[in-house]
Amino acid sequence: MVTKLSMVIPIRKGSTRTLNKNTRPFTPDGKSLTQIKIEELEKVKYADEIVVTTNCDEIENQINKVKKTNKIKVVRRPQELCLDTTLVKDIINYMPTICCGEHILWLHVTSPYVKAEDYDGAIKKYFEVLENDHDSLMSVTLHKQFM
Repeated sequence: MVTKLSMVIPIRKGSTRTLNKNTRPFTPDGKSLTQIKIEELEKVKYADEIVVTTNCDEIENQINKVKKTNKIKVVRRPQELCLDTTLVKDIINYMPTICCGEHILWLHVTSPYVKAEDYDGAIKKYFEVLENDHDSLMSVTLHKQFM
């Protein structure tokens, strides 16, 4: 792969459903969802940069405690893009302004069990589907039960 790929993680302060979900201790050793995700993403082979966009000082502090490479970049997100009423399309339009990659992998810290090899596999698959005239890849889980 010669094209640049950016991994982007939007982490907003002020979750209303689960208070401090991204910063409070999640593991027995006290690491948060944010810290777990950063440590795992630094192992991903196929990402040129990892951009965290946030409006939260605590997120930035936690990232600085665990990051080991210069691959991680924290970008302060404008407050108008951090509201409960912010439209997803506005965030989507914002992402390319803070990344250097031609391709963007958007992910969340709320999936702590996804490993570096899972991301590397998805990135490889993404570039395969591009060769077959598709322009995106999304992971889903098949449920065969009444919901």
